[in-house]
Amino acid sequence: MNIMNKCLACETDTNKKHWCSICEIIIPEITDYSLETIPNKKNSESLRKILDYPNPIIRDVWKSFNNIDTSEKSWFINDNNLRFKKRLFDWNENNNVISTIFSDEDGEVFTNNTTDIDILRKLQRGGVLPDGSHISWASNIFFLDGEIVNLPYRDLMEILSNNNGKKEYDWKQMIFLLSLATSNEPVDTPGGHFFHRRSNKKSNKKFQCKHPVNILDLKNNSRIYAAIREMISRELHEEPNYWINSWNRVLNEKNRIYPRRFTVPISLIIDKGKLMLRVRRDDKWRKIRVPRDLEIWSVLINWCLMLPGNRKRDHLESLQNYLFCDSDMEIISDTEKNGINFLRGILDNSNGMARIDDKKRILVEGKYGVNYTILPGKGAHGSRFKVLTDVVTDSDRMQDEIFRRLNRRFPDFGGGLSSQRNRQKELCIVEEPHLRKLVIGDAIGSIVMALLNDDESRKKIDTLDKHLSQFVNKDSNNNDREIIDLERRAEIDRILQRIEHEEYMIQRLQERIHGDFNERRLAVLRNQLEVLQESLRRLQRDFDGMH
Repeated sequence: MNIMNKCLACETDTNKKHWCSICEIIIPEITDYSLETIPNKKNSESLRKILDYPNPIIRDVWKSFNNIDTSEKSWFINDNNLRFKKRLFDWNENNNVISTIFSDEDGEVFTNNTTDIDILRKLQRGGVLPDGSHISWASNIFFLDGEIVNLPYRDLMEILSNNNGKKEYDWKQMIFLLSLATSNEPVDTPGGHFFHRRSNKKSNKKFQCKHPVNILDLKNNSRIYAAIREMISRELHEEPNYWINSWNRVLNEKNRIYPRRFTVPISLIIDKGKLMLRVRRDDKWRKIRVPRDLEIWSVLINWCLMLPGNRKRDHLESLQNYLFCDSDMEIISDTEKNGINFLRGILDNSNGMARIDDKKRILVEGKYGVNYTILPGKGAHGSRFKVLTDVVTDSDRMQDEIFRRLNRRFPDFGGGLSSQRNRQKELCIVEEPHLRKLVIGDAIGSIVMALLNDDESRKKIDTLDKHLSQFVNKDSNNNDREIIDLERRAEIDRILQRIEHEEYMIQRLQERIHGDFNERRLAVLRNQLEVLQESLRRLQRDFDGMH
């Protein structure tokens, strides 16, 4: 017996846990978030209860942080252990004030470069924070005790101008961890030293980033992790309500072969010297400024550094998704729901000719028996979808084989195909202006209808007509058709044999190049290799000319 649940987005009945099959592929395109990073709305109620159910007004939500237990806001309090914090030089002993770098005048220099030597020297000398740690600025980079950090300098200027309690905080620990929490390393690029990353780096499309623990999970960052462990008090290392406890388990695991990767939504951001939080406001995502309150900073940093799945990490994502918008606000708008229901109606009434498979793809079979695959995402000329079709005809197979061989030998060759497209090719079907005005469910539903009736749609879509023409013989004479097929197959075999020969020659040249250190001979071989590469490209153009 299947237990039916309500889809979190469109609220239709589904036998899956949270999302129906359509929302599984459409919701990430609508929200710019992966399904795993959209917190369950029910989980946000526990945070609302802790914060005493604040109104979704920005100042009211921040004011409600006073209801959070003091223990969560006190972990930056200085424990008077200054064994590695007091690093003062003679010129700082006489002028031990942070205003040497955080003056109103300097705030303009950080954003607008200056050539004033006196100002540049003053910033390079830097100043001293209340806990004795030294901060400086050079070449548009902030340094804290010699390490590069991301710094919300405008916020710190305001906080440090107020003397209330600032000496109680371990500023060095807070700034280092804030730099780590705001590094926002994209998940699709190699990681690096987190102190050498800039906060203004563009995020990837889905607004996802590596969890900070993965930035330190590198051999060249082991020193940084050791320094952070030393900063954190021993009590917090044993306390499960703080991130350092789980980090020690992950980073000190000796038997692992591959490090565990964590992907999280971007949350804290440093933008133009201000600490910002990315939140959902009504039906749009915005960056709002975090109050210049170190207790709130302490809570947010602790939540941000928690590993995914932890209750405190859930608090941060619930705060981003639900606390700053109406409590009745749904994940998607009613218009988006209608678009999803439109697509569902087309699939349900297609008699199985259009469906969603286990790989979260929309499969369509047209009138000619040709199969199509529709995937949400960036397609031709900025379309919000891609249309792929199976490689089935001789010409398709030949083109696929040529691309595969060229891509294997020359990865930078423009015609290279991915492993998926070795079996499929993309049809260049552009999203028309009238479809761009519709929500994505309506747009994809319209394309599904067009492909279900591809015999009619080909009259309006040139690329579809060109593809389908391979399946329709314009010559009614069967003998002529057989001759055409034989000639085409012979031409295919001839071109592929030439490719095999060129590959063999390239392999021999590459073997001869290896170990040959005569510069003149090496230059000759490289020229020959370029000639062969151009020969392969001509084969591609020859193939295109056959059609």
